[in-house]
Amino acid sequence: MTRTKFVEISKKIGYTIAIKLLNILHEPNEKSITFNGVLYMEIITAYPGVYTASDLADMLCVARSAVAQKVNELEKLNYLRKKQSNTDKRVYYLYPTGEFADKLIGLSGSLYEKLSDKYSATDIDNFCEMIDFITEELAWHKNKDNKTQ
Repeated sequence: MTRTKFVEISKKIGYTIAIKLLNILHEPNEKSITFNGVLYMEIITAYPGVYTASDLADMLCVARSAVAQKVNELEKLNYLRKKQSNTDKRVYYLYPTGEFADKLIGLSGSLYEKLSDKYSATDIDNFCEMIDFITEELAWHKNKDNKTQ
């Protein structure tokens, strides 16, 4: 794969998954969630209990009040829950609920089935290893003190 092709694919994958999830969450009889809500939930689901609302605000360069409002909205939709820190009672970490996680698992499961029809288990393992490497390299909590990386 050429560098150019890799860059093109990299630009597409994040928003493609987010849009697909947004479409799933807007199916008839589903609770209403915005694109920002999907973004917040993808972060919280990827890193349960790692981030607070303040962390999300810093990460996304959004006002803390806007994040607090969105987090409360997602909590009312039963997509996330807050858990108070054991060491600092002013701090609340964010966790996805089973309801939202089930939606992601459904999407991931169908993607896995399509991949396994086309690629070997070794290819899929290698793909997962590469995606894990990329996400850890780009993870905000890893690079938050060095924003130029």
